[in-house]
Amino acid sequence: RDLGMVPRMLRLAASAPNTPFYTVNVMNMSESESLQIMMKEEGLVDIMERVVSGTSNPIVRTSALISLAHVYGGDAKSSDKAQDLLCSHDISHHVMMALDATMHGDGRYMESKWSTLEVMKAINSLSRNAVTSTQLAKIGVIDMIVEVLQQYSHRRSSSTGGTGDDTHADGSDDAAEVVTFCCRACLNMASVPALRVSL
Repeated sequence: RDLGMVPRMLRLAASAPNTPFYTVNVMNMSESESLQIMMKEEGLVDIMERVVSGTSNPIVRTSALISLAHVYGGDAKSSDKAQDLLCSHDISHHVMMALDATMHGDGRYMESKWSTLEVMKAINSLSRNAVTSTQLAKIGVIDMIVEVLQQYSHRRSSSTGGTGDDTHADGSDDAAEVVTFCCRACLNMASVPALRVSL
């Protein structure tokens, strides 16, 4: 793994806040727990704050905030600034539309290609924050998660066929991982008292 890629990509994202390529790559890297400490040390929250405030591009803003959610989502003590950014910018609509695109379309939304696993990881991270969790719930994410669970649980049982292979025919997602992140998101939302009745 080229660890030098992390600071380089963060610098590029900061220098070109209207270029989705850089923040989407930062978002992809932020999924890796092994890189999250380095991203904190490299000033992810300050860089993403500059990106969010300096862009008019919705995919840039969405991917920047998902990056923060992956790294800081449930850690309220580690960065008040990250929590403030997540609470101040509602990206729930874009996340839901991306999930809908993976479930009912070709996965393309906002000029970017998404997978169900990628979006469910984002929902899981966003659901660790009570405000962003509530924002997602208000626009129907719980019903969508149920749909994902139904489809992917069925696909997992169909695809394994006793072989232990959970990957879809198109190779896009690991069904077991998708189901796991669905369950984690539901558990996170259950920790928000106002959302328990919805679950």
